[in-house]
Amino acid sequence: MPLSYTVQESEQEGVAVVELCDVVREQRARIAPGLGATCFEYRVNHEGTPRHVLEPPPDLASFAARLTGYGTPILFPFPNRIRDGKWTHRGRTHQFAHSGPGRNHIHGLVYNRPWQIEALAATADAAVCAMTFDSLDHDEIGAQYPFPFQLVAEYTLQDSSLSLRFSATNVGEEVMPMGVGFHPYFSAPIASNTEPADCLITVPADAYWELDTFLPTGDIRDVAGDYDLREGRAFDGMRFDDVFTRVILDDDRLSRCIVDDRGIGLRTVVESDAVFREFVVYTPPGRRSICFEPYTCPTDAPNLAARGVNVGLIELQPEETFTGTMRIVSEPA
Repeated sequence: MPLSYTVQESEQEGVAVVELCDVVREQRARIAPGLGATCFEYRVNHEGTPRHVLEPPPDLASFAARLTGYGTPILFPFPNRIRDGKWTHRGRTHQFAHSGPGRNHIHGLVYNRPWQIEALAATADAAVCAMTFDSLDHDEIGAQYPFPFQLVAEYTLQDSSLSLRFSATNVGEEVMPMGVGFHPYFSAPIASNTEPADCLITVPADAYWELDTFLPTGDIRDVAGDYDLREGRAFDGMRFDDVFTRVILDDDRLSRCIVDDRGIGLRTVVESDAVFREFVVYTPPGRRSICFEPYTCPTDAPNLAARGVNVGLIELQPEETFTGTMRIVSEPA
């Protein structure tokens, strides 16, 4: 009897790709281990028509040229920006290379480096691709972030959903400060012929961080007006590049952001573990897409923490492991 799920490796446009397929539901996810372990396509079948849940890149060359512009970039050891690339932990000052606007460092150290395939599996129940990253294989990482770590990113395609389970292990001898975030780009609306006014966006958060040139000041404001997305608001005219906090959890200890395409009756639900206490909501200019970015801490977290601001900075003990999961669910509205 044929398997309900399959896993295939191939080379597409010069890029090594792993494809996870749900044969019965006609769904697929395509992952590039060598390009930051990013899933750059997640497509489902809705009423006989293929729909892109993740906004696809125009081609793999465009994707490879800007790895934080599509897919599901993994942001580690801190998500988003670090002011001037400089941060302090337990009295020691560290310097990242400048990679963002001005002198800021942005998006961490692993999104643009190759990961190694650890395991591929296809059964009657799921298709899985697990990849690993060892900082000790990259001298330039140790020069910027002297806390050795090992990472695992595991994608699972199962039951009309795609999950990303991430783990980080401190393999050094010191306490390791860290945060992690994912930066997925979702089609909004899901269908190209749905009007943005017929697409509702929901973000379960009671507050947001005040920003100054994209960096939190340390102050938090209650959501109101355009910032209140708790009950859903039309995507039409929506413009955000903001960090939401005080995330609301459902009874199962998961938060749920939603793209509700009422034109075709299909929803994208982004479920995140309770360890993700922040969400960056970003609307890329000129594109029909939105990012719900689950973070364990806000932008510039180590510098805020050094000022005594409660940002949820994680401190992993030697040999301790952090885990967190984001799950993307496609369901009829």
